[in-house]
Amino acid sequence: MVKPSKAVQKRKFEDEGKQVASKSKKPHPESNGATKSTEKKRSRPVTAVLDTESSHSDSDGDAPEPDDDEDEWSDVEMEDGDTESAPSTGQVKNPNAERQKHVKDLMSVIRGKVMDIVFKHDASRIVQTIVKYGGQKERDEVASELKGKFRELAQNKYSKFLVTKLIRFCPTHRQFMLLEFQPQVLRLLLHREATSVLADAFELYANAYERSILLREFYGKEATLFTLTTGSNEEKEKVKKGLAGILEGVDVERKRRVLSSLKENLTKIFNNPDKGAITHAIVHRALWEYLNALSGLPEEAEQEKLRREMFETCQDVLAEMVHTKDGSKVVREFLAYGTAKDRKQILKVLKPHIERMCLDDEAQNVLFTALDVTDDTKLLSKSLVSEIVDAAPRLYTTVQGRRSLLSLARVDTLPPLKLPPYPKPTLSVQDFQKG
Repeated sequence: MVKPSKAVQKRKFEDEGKQVASKSKKPHPESNGATKSTEKKRSRPVTAVLDTESSHSDSDGDAPEPDDDEDEWSDVEMEDGDTESAPSTGQVKNPNAERQKHVKDLMSVIRGKVMDIVFKHDASRIVQTIVKYGGQKERDEVASELKGKFRELAQNKYSKFLVTKLIRFCPTHRQFMLLEFQPQVLRLLLHREATSVLADAFELYANAYERSILLREFYGKEATLFTLTTGSNEEKEKVKKGLAGILEGVDVERKRRVLSSLKENLTKIFNNPDKGAITHAIVHRALWEYLNALSGLPEEAEQEKLRREMFETCQDVLAEMVHTKDGSKVVREFLAYGTAKDRKQILKVLKPHIERMCLDDEAQNVLFTALDVTDDTKLLSKSLVSEIVDAAPRLYTTVQGRRSLLSLARVDTLPPLKLPPYPKPTLSVQDFQKG
């Protein structure tokens, strides 16, 4: 038997690869060419338990009651409301035109009665169906009927999911929804049901100006009363800067009052860790703005005093912050400006979660900073390096894990190499030239 040449084998391999690629591009015969969009999810805390779902981890879930058609809800294409994956039972799904007809008929039935049914665990599914399958016109109509009631809806076990969907799919109504939350943002963050609604709105769907609406209550009543909600584009751009924009051009005494209110509100959040609000990006942003604003105070001793007080308030929950961009910055700030005792306390809090931190894009930056600023090599070896090395077999399979492993090999993270003094030459230059 004649063995094919390498050129023939290579050509055959390329042809097979093209066939596989062409097959992978063809839609599944049952999916009718529909592709499922990538749904945004909130970043997961490194302290979260892996084998159980957190009560606040689902950013777009439905009412939690047991139901036979629960799987049907998870297969819906949410972005444009016109595609749906085929049922697993092999049944032929309704064409888009027929489905839209059913949605319009359903909307005509509940029009004017939306508020009466959204609080019921079974009837609220009707409204969610319209928001999921309907067009923008139906979604806006539902949002208009519920105007003025979003704060109450967000605190209900079943209707909170509808509020999250409307925040996501009704951008023209989003600002008015968030303005309804604004007077009681802190109370809603500590509410069992409403906290996930605010967290999703801030981290996933709101733009810079809409985030500033939610953050405003953290700054205290004085900042809330004298901050413009609507106005010119120049005024909105100033508000988008957050706390820095509010403190821009004000006197020192007013800065102290605003910072005092912000510190008091943050302390209220940190004193209730069981409510789950300390893991949310909105709290981390407020804390990061507070630490940044301290540099605007005239006295360095006052800055250090306030930073120290805030560290002592939140030092036990720092592991709950490292998974977000602003939370990671906060912990790195404490590492960089803290004392050796502070760094030891931070590493003690983070030690049980080192492996999870190595696999998180934001959290691993905290580990890199700890390697850079901690002088105690014995502490680093015991609390950080040994944990990363022990987890190496599970880390090298991911990009983030490999990055964490390679950070240990950086020259600037290794202790300085101590070489013996170079011996003095025994021969003079003249003797060396003579040979």
